[in-house]
Amino acid sequence: MTRSQIFPKTIMPLLAASLFGLSLSASAKDTTAPSLSLPIDCTIGKDCWVQNLVDFNLADGTWQDPYCGTATFDKHKGTDIRVPFVKDLDRNIPILAMADGEVVGLRRDMEDFLVQNADDVRKIQGKECGNGAILLHANGWTTQYCHLKKDSVNVKKGDKLKRGDAIGIMGLSGHTTFPHIHVTVRKGKSVIDPMTGKNQTDQCSPQESIAASLWDAKAREGMTGASSAILGTGFAGEVVKSGNVLTGEMKTPQQAGPLVFWAYLINLRPNDRIDLRIMDNNGTYVETLGKPLKGPLASYTAYTGRKRALERGNTYRGEAVLWRNGQVIQTVQSEPIKF
Repeated sequence: MTRSQIFPKTIMPLLAASLFGLSLSASAKDTTAPSLSLPIDCTIGKDCWVQNLVDFNLADGTWQDPYCGTATFDKHKGTDIRVPFVKDLDRNIPILAMADGEVVGLRRDMEDFLVQNADDVRKIQGKECGNGAILLHANGWTTQYCHLKKDSVNVKKGDKLKRGDAIGIMGLSGHTTFPHIHVTVRKGKSVIDPMTGKNQTDQCSPQESIAASLWDAKAREGMTGASSAILGTGFAGEVVKSGNVLTGEMKTPQQAGPLVFWAYLINLRPNDRIDLRIMDNNGTYVETLGKPLKGPLASYTAYTGRKRALERGNTYRGEAVLWRNGQVIQTVQSEPIKF
């Protein structure tokens, strides 16, 4: 999750002059919103996923996403589109302008790291957005792009960008606990949810119409809400936590055992269930049928396994199944591992 504050020390004075002055007031009656493309070239549900949405409940300590669900967190001002693991950043994923606009603010010199404790939070206080840029569009609209890689922001103030132009590369700067791009859309000073076209101060609704979405036709194919998904599976030689899975810091399985099969999931709902199985040449090696979850989980790592030594020449395969309301919504099988 990420706190996406708008560059308070260096950018807010700039925005106050550039966005909230006379030029904006003159067009205040024009509510025409830009049509937005995705900020990365990906397919939602295949190689990127929607993790968090805008928070529509601004009371302290409470939150609701635009659809009255839990896929957000307290005071979240934007939309988070993620890739599964830190290793995916090795692809140098470009971050793209979502619409034509002028660069009116940027930052490029913050370090990349995953926020893991209170000390990390203090290090980035006031700069939670990390490296990124703000684009000014027609009619007083702006888009903000956060958590880019250090020194990758390749635009400068005053540059005129076209939709799809590269701004920089996805990174881990600012308040990042997983690899993603955070985007905030504003009309003047108001945060607007691109999924629904509604102001953050409006009421959430379980039945929002896609017709009001700010996403363009292509982006709308996947941008219909937060993703509930199995993002990855694999084997380890020890019990794993989500942090291990995100960074890839796991012990490799050895023939002496144990063998642990894990699955990493996001945006789980109450009563969702995860079944895990390891199969070998003889059939089922181990199986764990999950119990219904008591509450929602933004991310979760489930695992199963055995401590016994592994049979030489045997091949092991893992399978994870996500259930919701009595229906299978996703099944993922791991790459086989042979001893």
